Amino acid sequence: VTLGYFFHMSGKDTAYLTPDDIASGHKLIGNSRYPMVQARAKADETPLIKAYAAVPNLKSLSRSAVNSGYFNAFPDPDGVIRWSPLVIKMGEHYHYSLAIATLLQYLDQSMIKLKLAEYGVESIYINDFPIPVDENGRLLINYLGPAKTFPHYSITDIIHGRLSPDLFKNKIVVVGATATGIYDLRVTPFSNVYPGVEVHANVVANILHRNFLEHSAWVTFLDICAIILFGLIIGMSVPRVRAVYGVFLSLGLMAVFVIANTMIFIHYRIWLNMIYPLLTMATIYLLITVYRYITEEKEKKKIRGAFQYYLTASVVNEILKDPSKLKLGGDKKDLTVMFSDIRGFTTISEKLTPEELVRLLNEYLTAMTDIVFKYDGLLDKYIGDAIMAVFGAPIDQPDHPQRTCRVALEMMATLQGLQQKWMLEGRPHVDIGIGINTGDMVVGNMGSDMRFDYTVMGDNVNLSSRLEGINKEY
Repeated sequence: VTLGYFFHMSGKDTAYLTPDDIASGHKLIGNSRYPMVQARAKADETPLIKAYAAVPNLKSLSRSAVNSGYFNAFPDPDGVIRWSPLVIKMGEHYHYSLAIATLLQYLDQSMIKLKLAEYGVESIYINDFPIPVDENGRLLINYLGPAKTFPHYSITDIIHGRLSPDLFKNKIVVVGATATGIYDLRVTPFSNVYPGVEVHANVVANILHRNFLEHSAWVTFLDICAIILFGLIIGMSVPRVRAVYGVFLSLGLMAVFVIANTMIFIHYRIWLNMIYPLLTMATIYLLITVYRYITEEKEKKKIRGAFQYYLTASVVNEILKDPSKLKLGGDKKDLTVMFSDIRGFTTISEKLTPEELVRLLNEYLTAMTDIVFKYDGLLDKYIGDAIMAVFGAPIDQPDHPQRTCRVALEMMATLQGLQQKWMLEGRPHVDIGIGINTGDMVVGNMGSDMRFDYTVMGDNVNLSSRLEGINKEY
């Protein structure tokens, strides 16, 4: 028979005990000490789990038992039991758990050895076989299934002889309480209600059959590499693709990681961290998306503010969809420029009051500007009563010469309607001249760092202006 006992892990729990009580309890668990401890220098400073006092069985039972081991459980911060500590230090002695004690008795004449290093537990050996533990001496439990994966038998059936005497022959039997009211129920990865006694059975089975999950220091290194690698992939790829592709890229990469992680766990029993790499990928994607949204909205607002008075709304929206079509700064392109000017504007202005002149000019400029916008032209500027418009920029228009000619013809037709209207209203007769020229010119933001305009410059621009002027003679 191997007896179980437990340790007080807090000094508060031992406040009622005298030093003699603690020493007496420690003496009764002497048969659970590691018989061989190999320690390097400074091994006493290793970060092992330490106990304050033991709560042994009755003296008559403790003295009669061949072996004993503690059955303390240590849940993770989320309350789930994933690890089983195989070493707990009390005073100057190192003690093994109930699972180890049971195996030592089952594997008769077995030797167990504890190796300590400066950083913690290096290894635990049963005979020459190493048990994979972390630096705190904890074994990652490989749960073989949900509750009752191991056969359960009621003690009542044993007492009343309802079971075959050969049922337990050459078997390891873990005796414990499973009734709900006794509250030896634990939270495990399989269930929130899992018999505590079966947790020990899983540990015994893992070591006996060498069926381990691995989460060693090198696996932790792989976890760190996965966090860095996948974080870099998301961080470098998402900003280089469109937003929609970024979503599919991120979700696809997460799905590949989850599938690969799961397959490695199933086939190689290596437990790689899944949460932190996924959280890293999601966080980086969200940060990039938020940053892009803020910067792109700011850029769109800037572009809209710069061009809403010079371009029709459809052209502005087209630029906002693909800002790469707009090259800020000087860029040589083949464009068409149009100048229009009212003939004899000085004479007309002398015949009208300032208010009447403003109304006339606004009505004229509105009608002419609507025609420019109708053909997606860029209203470069008003020069007094003159209009300067550009076609072929900032978005490409292969038919920009034809567009400009249609604008000019429609301007003349519209002006004829305005002339008849103004004649009936007793306003002066207004006539215009139009000059058009196509050729290479520089287009972009021109001006100073403080203030600039999107415009065109070059000899072909000047020629268009000269053509408008020469139409007074031709």
